[in-house]
Order: sequence, then structure tokens, then C-alpha cells
Amino acid sequence: MSTLKQEGIYRIIQEVLTNIVKHSQATEAVVQVFLNKKLVRITVEDDGIGYTLNEKTNGIGIRNMYKRAELAGLILTLDGGSGGTLVSLETAMKD
Repeated sequence: MSTLKQEGIYRIIQEVLTNIVKHSQATEAVVQVFLNKKLVRITVEDDGIGYTLNEKTNGIGIRNMYKRAELAGLILTLDGGSGGTLVSLETAMKD
């Protein structure tokens, strides 16, 4: 896996965890890593207040996560329902 992808994953997970601590009011967060020969998938899930993606709440941190994912060739999915937030990153194991 390229250094660009590795750094992108690291920085996105760092931003997600910072957002959980600062904004989510969560009592629990779970980070999971799934690997096989073809795919890497990382999920971060919390039991916080969630969020709605729109222009008013879409802060610079979320925009930066999407930009990092785009530049590194990562698939980023955010789901912020009222029961918490689920963030998923996926990429091919090899470039």
C-alpha cells in the first residue's frame, strides 16, 4: 500500500477520533480493521448524537476527510444517524 494511502488513512482516523471526543457526546467508540488479500476496510462507530451532512454543519474537518480520501484513492463513507456515527474507509490492499 502506498505511503499516500497510509497517511490518508491515518489522518482521517485521527480526525474521526478527534470529532468523537469533541462533538459526539459518545460513551463508546469502536475501531475495527478488516483485512484480506484484496481489501482493507476500517470502520469507526460511536454511540453519540450523530449529525446531518449539510452545508451548515459540514465543517472543515469533514471536508478535509473527503479531500484526503479523494487524493489517496480511498472510499470514505459517513453515516451520522441519530443513534451515533459510522465512518468506513476502504481501499485495495495493493496499489
